[in-house]
Amino acid sequence: MELSKQSFIRTGFVDSTTPDSKLSALADAACTLRLLQKLKKMKISDALIHTRIPQAFGSYFKNGRACALGVLCRYSGAMNERNSHPDWDKLYKFFNCTREETSRSVWCPSCFHKNCIIAMIPHLNDKHHWKNARIGYWLRSYNL
Repeated sequence: MELSKQSFIRTGFVDSTTPDSKLSALADAACTLRLLQKLKKMKISDALIHTRIPQAFGSYFKNGRACALGVLCRYSGAMNERNSHPDWDKLYKFFNCTREETSRSVWCPSCFHKNCIIAMIPHLNDKHHWKNARIGYWLRSYNL
């Protein structure tokens, strides 16, 4: 993708004194930045905060509703209403996270029950009836 010096000046990447040797490097950097923005993966917390799927309690899916973990499985394609178990590899790949990140041991903020993060999601959903957005904001504190 080649851009003229004038188009770079108009878009604010360089000024009229930028040497041509640096112009090529700036063009490469701009293209890389745009590509990274397009490939940016959704975080687990973002999926829960911005979901419009009605919330279910006690099961992954029920009558067109989904629990917090069901929402994540539906977005990632890790599970649908016909499957009984999530495909964890699909979920981790979609949300660009690792098993190590989600298997970190944490305390429940409501009852101080200890478990891994991925197991704490249904715990907060089913036992404490936290809304998806609240669980999402809690997950942001763990950068997920």
